[in-house]
Amino acid sequence: MTQPSTQLPDNLPTVCRICMIELMRKTYKRYWWFPLVREPLVLGMRFLGLVNRIPIKAYAAANPECRGCLRFLKADLTAKSRTFRFLNRFIEPVFRSIRAPRLVASEVAEAKIKAVLMMKTLISDPSEDLESSKNSAAAAKDSKPEG
Repeated sequence: MTQPSTQLPDNLPTVCRICMIELMRKTYKRYWWFPLVREPLVLGMRFLGLVNRIPIKAYAAANPECRGCLRFLKADLTAKSRTFRFLNRFIEPVFRSIRAPRLVASEVAEAKIKAVLMMKTLISDPSEDLESSKNSAAAAKDSKPEG
């Protein structure tokens, strides 16, 4: 059974370049205290999204793998909320300094690949799964035209 296609908002210039959901899952497993730092920030972003009437649920259903990703909400908040921009100026550098040393380089590289593949399936065919995307990309890379 295929999922119905959910379009990304036309006015949203966001393109994922790294799958933060994947990285946060791994960080949450490794560091029991990390959710205690991140989740209040997530709650604050969702609250600001409601206050600014940003359709949070529209982003959550774009792709089953992307459920819960805050990238689109953050992009909209950056565009629409002066409060968010003001707070983010101070909070983001601190959060990055806490998060960055806890990320493993190989996992970051995998998350970048996954984001590119997920955006490709979001835009073209949401029912296509991640593995078939990887396989088709590898096959296209390995095949050489006969000449």
